[in-house]
Parts: sequence; C-alpha cells; structure tokens
Amino acid sequence: MCYGQPNYLQLTYAHGNGATNAEWTFPSGWSYSSLYGTTVGLTPYSTGYANLTVKVANSCGWALYPVGFGVNVNHCYSGFSAGNGYKVYPNPTDDVLHIEFEHTEELPEEIALFNSVGEKVAEADMKQKAKDMEFKAQKKITFDVKKLPKGTYYLHIVSKEQVDKKQILIGISSSTSH
Repeated sequence: MCYGQPNYLQLTYAHGNGATNAEWTFPSGWSYSSLYGTTVGLTPYSTGYANLTVKVANSCGWALYPVGFGVNVNHCYSGFSAGNGYKVYPNPTDDVLHIEFEHTEELPEEIALFNSVGEKVAEADMKQKAKDMEFKAQKKITFDVKKLPKGTYYLHIVSKEQVDKKQILIGISSSTSH
C-alpha cells in the first residue's frame, strides 16, 4: 500500500455464497475514503506493517469471526522522474483509464497494466507515442478497460530511475450500493 494515497482492497470470498458486504477495521489515523460493499478505499498515514481485519456477510448472514491480515505500507512516488509528473484518472474506473503527462519532453520507457496475478493486460508503445503528434498535443494515453474483468489492477510506469506502481480498481463505480 502507498502512504498518503488511496489504496483499494477488494474482498473475494471463495466459500459458498459470495460475499455481499464487509466490515473493515484498520489502524487509527488512517483515512477511510470509500466503501463499495466488499471493497474499501483506505489512505494510510503510517509506514511499515499494519494489521487489518474484515468480517464478511453473504446471503446467509454475517460470519461469526473477522479475518485478520497484514499489509506493508511504503512511500510511493507520484512522478516517474524528477520534475516530470503525470496523473492517472479516473480511479476507480469502469471504461477508460487515462495517464496524462505534464509535458512530453521526457517519457517513461514503458507503461503497462497488470492484473492481480501479474499478467500484462494492456501496454502503451512509448517509442511510437514519442513520435505521435496527436499524443504530443494531448499529452495523454488512454487504455480501454471496459472488457477487463472487475478487480484490482496495477499500472507500472517504468523509467531509468524507478518503477512507479499505481493500484487501479476496475469495474467498481462510486454509484455501486453497499
């Protein structure tokens, strides 16, 4: 998880009837940013290892005991090189994901989207984008994600200096009831 940034956790319940709701607990001082039934958005304000718990409900009712698990919280960087930032939006998303750059003089070497098991599901040809006049004018890459299965994905933006990783939630909209 990234310190000071929203991180989305999605509960997958593999036994019997699917999970319909969840009660999450997390360390004090963390910000609760959103809840969509079995998905929670948390913004941690401490680094290191943290314990969380979740209690699950399905069509039969609430589980008797919560399940605990741990996460590591680290500082994540918002730009792929000094002075050359970008923004990723919307997150969560249902149909498209935009990566918009402040400028296009320096670009990352690679931009790719991975599913939760590490399979690459989308990528941008950055060598081609560097020559593309429309891209240079818009300063934006767009991934069509509407055909991807609902879940948690990871956007990797690779430069010589570092790999920025952003957690992306696909298929869960803020209008979903809980």
